[in-house]
Amino acid sequence: MFLGQDSNNIYGDGSGVVNFLAQATNAVSYGFVIDGGNEVQSTDGAYQHIFSAQEGIDNHDVTVIAYSSTNSAIDKSDSFAVSYYIGTPPIWADEFFIDGAPNSENWTYDLGAGGWGNNEAQTYTNNTSNVRVEGGVLKIIAKASGSRLYLLKIKIY
Repeated sequence: MFLGQDSNNIYGDGSGVVNFLAQATNAVSYGFVIDGGNEVQSTDGAYQHIFSAQEGIDNHDVTVIAYSSTNSAIDKSDSFAVSYYIGTPPIWADEFFIDGAPNSENWTYDLGAGGWGNNEAQTYTNNTSNVRVEGGVLKIIAKASGSRLYLLKIKIY
């Protein structure tokens, strides 16, 4: 569980602290491997790790190993994203982890033409061919059709 995790902070509170708790039948000890690093041992299945190598929201891998009294072992791996910020974390962020359209719960469009009082030549559209999330990047694409330029003006709610 991420420290400070709630519906508004799904990647935690920005401290980078994650509390792990492993449980397995007949396990007498556990090992935790974070991002392919060295195994850290725990006798009670609890382990706290602070992710602080990179500021922002970053993806990480964990493998948990449960050992029996005969030293037999089972393991399970998972990936997750966690936030870490130096100082005060941002009030709002969207990290664009999912390819496709921008999250409609966070984003909306300004639509219009005619310059909005400053003689802009372009038309603002909500055409999905002008915007996409790809590889963790929000891409806004300007397109020309004849003498018209079509842009996308996107804003947060």
